[in-house]
Amino acid sequence: MSIVIIIICVVVLIYLFNYRSKIDREEKVALQTPGTADKLRDNFSGLISMLLVNPSHTILMERKYDESIRIGNNSGQELFISFSALGGPLINVACIDHSQILKEWKFERKLSDDQIFNEINYFFK
Repeated sequence: MSIVIIIICVVVLIYLFNYRSKIDREEKVALQTPGTADKLRDNFSGLISMLLVNPSHTILMERKYDESIRIGNNSGQELFISFSALGGPLINVACIDHSQILKEWKFERKLSDDQIFNEINYFFK
């Protein structure tokens, strides 16, 4: 019985290692394609400015190809903002605390930057 458990553990470890290496390759490609998220900044510039007013908030990564920005703060939280033009201007936002997703949102352009900021600011300080 213990041999079966050991074999299962080895198989799971191999699978996790291969899955992690795939993610590492994707992140490496993403980091090598920097740029400015112009569409995100054009449609939600007020929101980005409001988030960066706090001196502890800094841009960790910005990519043009998927129109996304990752903002971090001093307490280990990250805010991932991604722009989508399908069906009208829309942003997807995820607040991440120490690699765990706290909250996810989808905001349409019909909301003001202040409304979006107030909703996000409750979780990302």
